[in-house]
Amino acid sequence: MKPGQDQTLGFYKRPQGTLTGSISRKDFLRLGGMGLAGAALSTTLPGILDPSSIAAADAATNKIALGAFAPSLPWSFKDIDDFSDQVGNEPAIIHWFQDWVMNFDPEYLNAAVDRGGMPLISWEPWRFGGGLSQSRYALKTILAGKHDTYIRRWAKAAAAWDKPFFLRFAHEMNGDWTSWSPGVNGNTSGEFVRTWRRVHGIFRHAGAANVRWVWAPVAHYEGATPYGDVYPGHAYVNWLGVSGYNWGIPALGRAGRVFPRSSAGPTACSRPLRASR
Repeated sequence: MKPGQDQTLGFYKRPQGTLTGSISRKDFLRLGGMGLAGAALSTTLPGILDPSSIAAADAATNKIALGAFAPSLPWSFKDIDDFSDQVGNEPAIIHWFQDWVMNFDPEYLNAAVDRGGMPLISWEPWRFGGGLSQSRYALKTILAGKHDTYIRRWAKAAAAWDKPFFLRFAHEMNGDWTSWSPGVNGNTSGEFVRTWRRVHGIFRHAGAANVRWVWAPVAHYEGATPYGDVYPGHAYVNWLGVSGYNWGIPALGRAGRVFPRSSAGPTACSRPLRASR
């Protein structure tokens, strides 16, 4: 798939909005610019993207689709409605998180679509509130098929919904703060790659061609797992994502510092790039 060929962002044809914060209404609006962007950005992922592929993406699209997240999602969309009223636009993307206890619920996605937003689900293979050490969700258990019933049920429900949505599976895997990261719960980088491919394969067999797979590491930092070690391959990814944080330090707020350039990207990838957070 070439950049610009995935027309899912145009599916709802609604005005663009802004990413929300997660606290007060004032901060909800103030933090709006720190958004989720469905666009090609001037950054590189070492070992995955190089400057030439960024240039190709830039040539393919000149639009930015900004989205919104609120901590009340997906159980309530009131914060999203309030946000839209304040900024005068509906978000192009509506983002929420689900763990591996929650089922696929079409009502959540329908609520996003009704508001003109493309659903984006960060699907986390653990249990909310269970802490970092969750051996039940170690990657080896997924590879052993212990979660296949749940994954198949989720995939079949996604296929039955039959509208495009973004699935940000096991994000920020190159950090050390998720139970699916290499070095946590006995996980390895190779197990992460095989897990991604296994889950992707279950969705493929379920006929869930409407799912847009978003591979979203955190911006590289010293000590992070190299991108290339946990990248599942072009055949298993539709969109690249990257999370970046300034840790509340204004001097780090510029995009060039949160998402530093790198020339260490020998492998080009013809996938659109989004800033996940």
